[in-house]
Amino acid sequence: MGWAIFKHAVSMIFNNFAMALRVSIAPFLLVILTGALAILSPVFLILLALVGFFSAAWTAVAWHRFILVEDYPGYIPPLRLDAILPYLGKTILLTLGLGVIAFVGLFALAPFLGLFPISTPSVMMSAIVLFTVLLVMILGWLWFRIGMVLPAIAVQKQMTFGESFRDTAPASKSIFLAVGILAVIGVLCDLVAKSAFGTTTGVGFIVQIATQWIVVMLGVSMLTTIYGHVIEGRDLVD
Repeated sequence: MGWAIFKHAVSMIFNNFAMALRVSIAPFLLVILTGALAILSPVFLILLALVGFFSAAWTAVAWHRFILVEDYPGYIPPLRLDAILPYLGKTILLTLGLGVIAFVGLFALAPFLGLFPISTPSVMMSAIVLFTVLLVMILGWLWFRIGMVLPAIAVQKQMTFGESFRDTAPASKSIFLAVGILAVIGVLCDLVAKSAFGTTTGVGFIVQIATQWIVVMLGVSMLTTIYGHVIEGRDLVD
């Protein structure tokens, strides 16, 4: 079912492409404008991070609501602060929690690497890559297992992190597979964009923005898909 979850998330975007643009263009432009300020002065880097989180929450709430409760956005998505601010708060809390897990995982890597002789750097590098990929997969899996609280906030339903983890248990393996597919697609999109267009040209910059848009929208759509299918019991119909 992992492939079905990912496929449905993709279908939602491209079957509703105009709406996907409506919920995301204004927030993305806000990030780009803030990024231009950050180039002029490093003082704006903190502002850029905050605006990035806020814009992602703005986009996600609008998309969740469009798919789950048919709340059609205008050309600028509704600024529902009653949902966006709690969504933002939970996102930051979830990010910090997973950051702690990542730190513990990286800390645990040190003694693990001690099992490999220093004379075989290729083996050690392979071990580092393997461990990093596994850690990213686990963090992504946890994000989607616990993250059902986010679409729940968007549609004004009550849900705790524990309830989210419990309710997604039946789809645990499928979510792990879907996360793997999303990770591979994200890496491939980034590599192709950078190798084909670079990062310093105007075209390269535009392609990078488009790539980030695809990855963000896929992540939000997967949250929406899992919530609709696992929590609300909807069928995965494209």
